[in-house]
Amino acid sequence: MKVRFSILAAASGSFGGVVASHNRGGPYLRARVVPTNPSSSAQVEIRTIFGNLASAWQTLTQDQRDAWTTYAINVPVTDSMGDPLTLTGQQMYVRCNTARVQAGLARVDPGPTVFALDSLSPVKIDPTAAADLYSVVFEATDDWVAEDDAGLLIFGSRELADTINFFKGPYRNQGIIAGDVTTPPTSPDVSITSVFALTEGNVIFNRAVSVRADGRISAVQLLGPNVIL
Repeated sequence: MKVRFSILAAASGSFGGVVASHNRGGPYLRARVVPTNPSSSAQVEIRTIFGNLASAWQTLTQDQRDAWTTYAINVPVTDSMGDPLTLTGQQMYVRCNTARVQAGLARVDPGPTVFALDSLSPVKIDPTAAADLYSVVFEATDDWVAEDDAGLLIFGSRELADTINFFKGPYRNQGIIAGDVTTPPTSPDVSITSVFALTEGNVIFNRAVSVRADGRISAVQLLGPNVIL
């Protein structure tokens, strides 16, 4: 459990069966709920990816591990409380490569030499009930667009009632818009089909993150609620 001195205003985590969290309406407490299906196919898949990457870390050369450690020290991430957090080299390696593996891209073993997250311009998603398609609007000048072995990875929720305006998860990988140096993708892109059925008038929530050929990823963009057209 992580608690600042302002207690409830910034509490996060669980203790004694009670969970402290926050949403757009402010901080709140709720009873801790055990997931009904802790071994869903999606959860098994992500745990397998984590395990494989943790094992792959042990096969890296010392120079490669040092490079990831240097990158992690120079590129702190933001934790759930909005504070900067410095990861270990192994944590950064797993974090960056998890997105790549989910997107169907090969993992990157050498650590990035550019000490920054990838820069991702605001993404807009218009889900459509017809054929359960995503229409993804992105900035065509972003670096990932015209780069091989890079792309924009989209995650999404199941559809929810239009009265819902906050969603914590879980999100499922929906697909990738692949970068291409020869024939870059154009915006809006409609190549991604939702893994969930979509119904007009309901809403979904999305996450977007770009991945680069050198292993870097962008900060995650939270998008939604997005009304299904």
